[in-house]
Amino acid sequence: MIRRLLILAALLPLPALAAAATIEGRDLGGGNLICGPGSAAEDSIPCSPNDVLSGVFTNVGLFQINAGTTVFVTPGVSLVVFASTISISGVLNGSGRGEVGGIGGDPGQPGGDGEGRGPGIGAYTNMGGGGGGYGGYGGNGSGTDGILGIGGNPYDDPAPPVSAGSLSQGSGGGGGGGAGEQTGGSGGQGGASIYLEASFFTLTGSIFARGVPGGNSTKPADAGGGGAGGSLLLRCVDSAAVGGIITASGGKGGDAIAGGGDVPYPGGGGGGGRVKIYYRQADFSVIISTAGGAKGVKSANGPEGVPNAQPGGIGVVSFATVASPPAGLAAPGVFATSVTWSWTAAPDWGDAAAASRQYRLYSGTVSYRTPDRSPQLTADSGALSADETGLTPNTAYTRYATAFTDHSDSLPSTLVSTHTLAGRPGAAASTFTGVAVYSLNLNWSAGEPANPGYTTYEVNRSTDIDFGAGAAVSYATALSSGPAGLAPNTTYYFRVRAINLDDLPTAFTPTVSTATLAAGPDSPSFAGVNPTGFIFNWDGADNPPLTRYIAEISTDNFATPGRSSITLDTEAVFSGLAVNALYYARVRAQNHNAINTGFTATVTTVTATAPPVNAPAPFTNLSAGALTFNWGSGGNSAGTNYNPELSSDSSFSTLISSEATTSLNYIFTGLSANVTYYARVRALGTSGSASTYSSPAVSTVTLTLPPVPAAAPFTEVLGGSLTFSWENGGNPAGTVYTAEISRDGFVSLTGSVQTSALNAPFASLTSNTVYQARVHAVNFAGIPGQYSSPIVSTATAISPAANVAVPFQNLSANALAFNWGSGGNSAGTSYNPEISTSSNFSAPVSSAVTTDLNYLFTGLSVNATYYAHIRAIGAAGSPTPYAETVSTVTWTLAPQVTASPFSGVSVAGFTLSWNTGGNPPETRYTAEISRDSFVTIIASSSTLSTSAAFSALAPNTIYQARAKALNFLGVEGPYSAPIRSTTTLAALPLNEEQPFTAISPSTFTFTWAAGGNPGGTSYNIEVSSSGFAPGTAVSSAATLALSQTFSGLFANTTYYARVRAVNMDNIPSGYTAAVTAVTLPLPPGLSAPPFSGVTSSGLTLGWTANGNPPDTTYVAEISRDGFVSVAGSVQTSALNAPFASLTSNTVYQARVHAVNFAGLPGQYSSPIVSTATAISAAGNVASPFQNLSANTLTFNWDSGGNSAGTSYNPEISTSSNFSAPVSSAVTTDLNYLFTGLSVNATYYAHVRAIGVGGNPTPYAGTVSTVTWTLAPQV
Repeated sequence: MIRRLLILAALLPLPALAAAATIEGRDLGGGNLICGPGSAAEDSIPCSPNDVLSGVFTNVGLFQINAGTTVFVTPGVSLVVFASTISISGVLNGSGRGEVGGIGGDPGQPGGDGEGRGPGIGAYTNMGGGGGGYGGYGGNGSGTDGILGIGGNPYDDPAPPVSAGSLSQGSGGGGGGGAGEQTGGSGGQGGASIYLEASFFTLTGSIFARGVPGGNSTKPADAGGGGAGGSLLLRCVDSAAVGGIITASGGKGGDAIAGGGDVPYPGGGGGGGRVKIYYRQADFSVIISTAGGAKGVKSANGPEGVPNAQPGGIGVVSFATVASPPAGLAAPGVFATSVTWSWTAAPDWGDAAAASRQYRLYSGTVSYRTPDRSPQLTADSGALSADETGLTPNTAYTRYATAFTDHSDSLPSTLVSTHTLAGRPGAAASTFTGVAVYSLNLNWSAGEPANPGYTTYEVNRSTDIDFGAGAAVSYATALSSGPAGLAPNTTYYFRVRAINLDDLPTAFTPTVSTATLAAGPDSPSFAGVNPTGFIFNWDGADNPPLTRYIAEISTDNFATPGRSSITLDTEAVFSGLAVNALYYARVRAQNHNAINTGFTATVTTVTATAPPVNAPAPFTNLSAGALTFNWGSGGNSAGTNYNPELSSDSSFSTLISSEATTSLNYIFTGLSANVTYYARVRALGTSGSASTYSSPAVSTVTLTLPPVPAAAPFTEVLGGSLTFSWENGGNPAGTVYTAEISRDGFVSLTGSVQTSALNAPFASLTSNTVYQARVHAVNFAGIPGQYSSPIVSTATAISPAANVAVPFQNLSANALAFNWGSGGNSAGTSYNPEISTSSNFSAPVSSAVTTDLNYLFTGLSVNATYYAHIRAIGAAGSPTPYAETVSTVTWTLAPQVTASPFSGVSVAGFTLSWNTGGNPPETRYTAEISRDSFVTIIASSSTLSTSAAFSALAPNTIYQARAKALNFLGVEGPYSAPIRSTTTLAALPLNEEQPFTAISPSTFTFTWAAGGNPGGTSYNIEVSSSGFAPGTAVSSAATLALSQTFSGLFANTTYYARVRAVNMDNIPSGYTAAVTAVTLPLPPGLSAPPFSGVTSSGLTLGWTANGNPPDTTYVAEISRDGFVSVAGSVQTSALNAPFASLTSNTVYQARVHAVNFAGLPGQYSSPIVSTATAISAAGNVASPFQNLSANTLTFNWDSGGNSAGTSYNPEISTSSNFSAPVSSAVTTDLNYLFTGLSVNATYYAHVRAIGVGGNPTPYAGTVSTVTWTLAPQV
C-alpha cells in the first residue's frame, strides 16, 4: 500500500459553469447516480456535466463521475453520499462552496467578518482582511492591529465516533477595509464539506474542496483574506484504490495594487482544510493537498504595510483503518420473545481506540447505506453472542452484524432471518361460554405478549384427561372453538397450543375441562310407602350413568325448604318422616359442574303413625324426692296423647305412677332419697289404640340428703393431723360420703377423704394452722348431694423455726437480711430473730419479732462478722428453742477517687490513687483499667495500699480507671464512682524512607509513619523553604491522617518538612528530624513568536520562564515527526536555544521543558509549535536532459539540499526569455517528462523550488537542448 502526499501551493481558478441543474439529495433505493455521458443508460437519475449535487444521498448503488465530467457541490450545504460503490474519474468540485467570506468594506468602512467557526476577521482602512481558519490557522492580513484583520483560528471536528456530521465547511476570509471611493476586496469563501461512504471506492480523477482567494484591491482600499480549505471524509469499508488528486487547500490572500507612494495591504492566506480517509484495505497513489493559502502580494514600488500579510497554516490529513466485519451470524437460540444471536470474532478491529470497540446488530429493514441507522442492540468486543429481548412472538426477524469502533461500522455481515416461536396461549376471561346439553364454546387468549392475528392454534378435545385414543384435533386462527354433537352431562377436557410460521408448536396450555348440561329427568312416582318413609322414583332421560339427581320433599308444597336427597341413582329413599303426614316430592338433575336442570312436576303421598322414643336426657330436675321424665314424639304429630309410667321394679310389676299427657315430659313427686327408679312411655291413638312402649326402659337414682356435723366434730388434733366426724342426716345405710378440709374457707381444698363411715382422718397438715371442715353424701349413681352446714374449724399445734441454705441476703456495708424456714408452721406465725458481733451473743444484740421469714438489720459496721439465730412463738405466746447459730461478714464501701487521681503519666503508663472511703485498715483493694468503658478489662492490680501503677500501655490512648474494696471473706464491694480517665502521651512519629509523593510545581504530599500511635492521632506538620530558620515563614497544618498535601508552593524550590504527634489531651510530642523535597518546575511559556533566525539550515526557539526561578535549567527539543523521534536537543539555563545543521524546506516541531534542582524534569511547553526551514534554490545537474526524442525530453535538476517531498516548478520554452508559449508543471520528483514537443527545435529549461508555504525560489540558470529529427520519408 502506497501513501503519497503532495502539498500544493498553486491555486486553480474555478471554471465557468454552463447551464446546470441542481440534484437534491434523496433515498435512491439502490438506484445509481452516474454523472456524465451515458448516465441514462445505466439506470441512473439524470446527472449531466456541471450539475450541482445538494444534501444527503442514501442507498445509492453506484455513484460515478465519468472522466471529463465535473459536478459541483451546492454552496453552504454539505454533500453526503452513502453508496455501494463510488468511482470518480472526473471532478467533484466543492471549492469555494463552504462558509461565506466577509464583504469588502464600503468606502471608509471596515470589511465584514467571514462566516464559520474560524472566520477571518474583516479589516479597516490600511488593513488587509484575515484568512479563514479550519484545519490550519488563517493568515493575518497586512497591517493587522491584533483585533481587526486577523486570521481565523483552526478548530477541531466533533468527537468520534465518525459520522456524516464529523466534518465542517471551511470558514470564510475577512473582507478588506474600504477607503476613498474604493470598496475593499471581499473575503474568499471556504471549501465545501464532503462525506463519501462506500464498500468500494476508486478515485482516478479529482476532488476539490479548496478555499477561494480573497478579493484583490486597488488603493486606497485593501484586499480581502482567503477562504479556508474545506473537508473531505472518505470511508471505505471494503477496498479502495485512491489515486488522482484530493485538494482542500486554503485560498490565497487578495493582492493589493498601489500606485505612487501608497502602501498596499494584501490579505492573509486561508488555512488549509482537513482530509480524512478511513479504509479497510486500500492502494494509495493520490496527491493530497491541505496547504495553507499563500498571502496576497503587493503590486507597488513601495513596501508592503506592516505587519506583513501572513500565509495560512497547513491543514490536517489523517488516515485510519476500519474494522473487518464479523462472520458466521446465526440464531442458535430462538424463543417466543427473544433471540440469541451469535457470530465469529472480527478478524481485525482496525486502529481505533480499544475502548470504542463493540459489535452492533441492525434490523434487516435498516439500510446500511444511510447516515441515521440505529442498531437493535450492541455487545462488548469480547462477546460472541447477545440476547435480543422484547420481541413479538411468531414474527420474522432479519439481522446483520457489524464491528463498530470510533471509525463507525465495518462492512455488514450476511443477513440472517428467523421466526420467533409462538407464545403459549393464555387463559380467556371466560374459558367456556354457551355451554348447553349438546354443545359449548372453548375460548383462550393470544398470550402475553400476544401472538399476531395470523397465528394458528391446535385444539385437542377428549373425554380422557390424558387425551388417549379418540381425542379430537382441530385448528383455528381465531381465539375460540365451538364443537357440537356432544353428549349430555359429560366432562370434556381441552388443551390448546400455538404453532409458529416454521410449524413449531408451543407447549400445550394447562388442561381445562367442563361438563355439558344434564338433561331434565321425568316420570316421577312413589314406592314402598310406610309410616316413616317411602321410595321416590323417576326416569333419567339421556343422562349418562353417574349423573347426580337432587330429590326434594316438603309438607307445605315447598313454601318453606324441605328435605332433599342427592343420589347417582334414579330413586331416593326418604326415612324418618312425620307420621301420618302429607308429603310433596319433585326431582332435578345436576351436571358435573353443579349446574341444575329444572324440577319435574310435583307428586304427593301420605305416611302412617309410630311409637314415641327415649329422649337424649330422659331425666331432669332430680332431687331427693322428685324427678322429671322426658321423651321424644317418635315422629308423632303435635297434640298426641302419651302414657308415662314409673316403677322401682325394672319389670314394672308394681307401678308407682301411670298418667296421660299431651306433653313430652311428666313430673313424679313423693319419691324416696337415693333410690333407683325405672320409666317408660307409649303413644295413644285417637281411636284409643296404643303404640308399643318406648324401648328400652330408662332408669335413674334420686339424690341424697345433706349429712349433719357431730356434736364434737374434731378429735385427735396434733401438729400435723386431726379426725373429722358427722351424722347420716337421713341417708340410707351404705351411702358414700366425701369429707373435705380447707385453710381459706374452701376457696381451695387442702384435703379430701371418701368413705361410707361417719368420720375421716386427715394427716400431713401444717403446724399452727386453722383448718375448716365439711361433708356431703353421694348417691348410688355417683351424683353428690348438698354439703353439711355449718362449716366447722380447728387449729393444729406449733413447730420450731429452721435454718435455710442461704441465711443471709441483701448484704451491704451497713445492713443484712436474715432468712429462716417456717419449720412447718403456717403463714402468720410470729418469729424472734437476733444478731450480734459475739458468737455467744454476749456483745450488744439486735432483736426483733416478725411474722415474715426474714428480717432486715441496719446500722451495722463495715466489713464486720455478725452471728444470728431464730425461734418461733406460738399463738399463746410460748416460744420454741433457738435454731443453730449462723454468721456472715458485711460488705466494704466503695473507695473514693479524686478528680485528679493520675500521676506519672507517660507514653506507656501512669499511677492511679484513691482514698479508703471509710473501709477499715487492712482492707484489700483491686484497681482496674479499660479502653472501652469496662466492656473489657485491660489490666488490674490487687493491693493493701491506696494506689496502683500501670505500665506497658499504648501511646495516645484513653484509659478508664476504677477501684473496689474486698471484705475479709473476699467478697467484692462496689466500684468507685465516677469512672476516671486519662490519655497516655503520644509517641514521636517516624520519617518514611520516601517521605514525599505527588510532587508537582506547586504541591507535594508529605508522608510519615505513626511510630506506634493509634489511628485517630492528630499530627502537626510544618514546611519551610528556609530550613525553619528563626523569623522565616513556616506553613503548618493539622491532620488525623499519615500524610498531608501542601499546595500553593513555589516551583523548583527546596522545602523542609517535619511532624509531631499530639495526644487527645492536646499534649504534643517532639518534632521529627526535618526532611527535604524540591518542587517540579513549571512548563516554560513559548515566546511570541516562538521562532527567530529561521534559515534553510537553522532556527532559534525562544521561551519565557513562566514562573520558574533564575538558574533553572531547560531542555529544548525539535522533531520532524511529531516527536515520534527527536531530531535535536539543547540544554541551557538561558531562555532560548539555537539549532543548526537542519534540512531546508522541512517542517520542524519544537517544545521545551525545565529541569528542577534535583534533576527531575517538568512538563513540556504546550502547544507544540512548528515552523519550516527556508527553502533552497534548485540546482542544475551535469546532464540536465535525458530520454530525448523528436517530440519529448526529460528535464533533470538537483534538489539544492531541499528535503524529499519538496515541490518543484520546471518550465520549458522555445524562447530563451520564456516569452514564447511555456510548458509548466509542478512535481515532487527531480525530473519531469515533457511531451508534445516540436521536431528538431531548441528548448530552453529552468526550474525553481516551491516552499512549504507556497513561496517559490528564483529560477536556476537556464539550460537548453534540441529535440531530435524524424526519419525522412522516402
